[in-house]
Amino acid sequence: MIMKKNNPKPLSVKITLFFTAITFFVVLSFTFLMVNSLTRSLEKKRSDEILYYLDLLERTFSQSLSKNTTTINSIPYYILYKITTDNNTTLYTNDPLIPLLPDTKEKTTDTFFEKDFFLDGDLNLLYTTKSVSYVNEEDGTNSTIRIQVAIDMQQDDTHLIVQGLPAVFLLYIVPILIISGFLGFFVSNRFLKPIKKITVQAKEISGESLNKRLDTTGPHDELWALACTFNDLFTRLEEDFERQKRFTSDAAHELKTPLAVISGYVNLLLRWGKTDAKILEESLAMLKKECESMTTLTENLLQLTRMENDLIPYEEETLPLNPFLAELIHSYSIISPDTCF
Repeated sequence: MIMKKNNPKPLSVKITLFFTAITFFVVLSFTFLMVNSLTRSLEKKRSDEILYYLDLLERTFSQSLSKNTTTINSIPYYILYKITTDNNTTLYTNDPLIPLLPDTKEKTTDTFFEKDFFLDGDLNLLYTTKSVSYVNEEDGTNSTIRIQVAIDMQQDDTHLIVQGLPAVFLLYIVPILIISGFLGFFVSNRFLKPIKKITVQAKEISGESLNKRLDTTGPHDELWALACTFNDLFTRLEEDFERQKRFTSDAAHELKTPLAVISGYVNLLLRWGKTDAKILEESLAMLKKECESMTTLTENLLQLTRMENDLIPYEEETLPLNPFLAELIHSYSIISPDTCF
């Protein structure tokens, strides 16, 4: 079964999507906070207004009792009120459809909601109530009236505007997201351009061109630090490659000498070793010695590699030079008998 290779999305696309998502959540959060703040502010303003007209109705009713007249004016059309007696008989109201509302705490407002109360909608009231006791001047008995004042938030223009704000923001969020997407793509490409330049330059550097370096001109920012870090890496790699080349050359040179000695003794055996026992014995001894020398050389090379890789510590040792030179002269005399030492 052949597996399809997933092509990763470019970083600019990821940044654009992330930027667009952030913009969407910011606009959504801003809309929620603004609508919530405006709603609370509107309810506070309407609550203060309701409490004000409740006091106004209470004063007006008290004055009408003392004058035996009933005059209620200066009440705006959107303020709904109802004044009832103990037995829920309505004395005054500007909207007969208002139901009797539950009691509220003094100088506080509450909400009353009933779905499909009207044929064309719901009933959503912000209201307050108050019971007022008074003395009936005709018979001197104590009586109580109940005053309720409300505003139908379902018909309040300001409330409807605030409630419609989310739809307005959702309508405008589409072009906002499109613009933010273009801006995010443009900004991401602009900021990723130096990284693309570093990538292209880094691809041009290989084992044969480790002397090249990345361009570090420009402002000393994080990308400049990244280019300098790569240049330091390439410098270390170049030094390691040069060290490896020298090691290979030195190893080849060290192996060349014992191989030449072995070749010289083999030629000596082919010429005189079959008939001369002394030459045969000497040649075999030297061949064995050179094989041991090559084995030691190989082990030394491996040990040197380990020391260069910091696998084992360096140990200094003093070696006598005269036996080494004497052995070297003897070996070269076999390879080149005509050479004078």
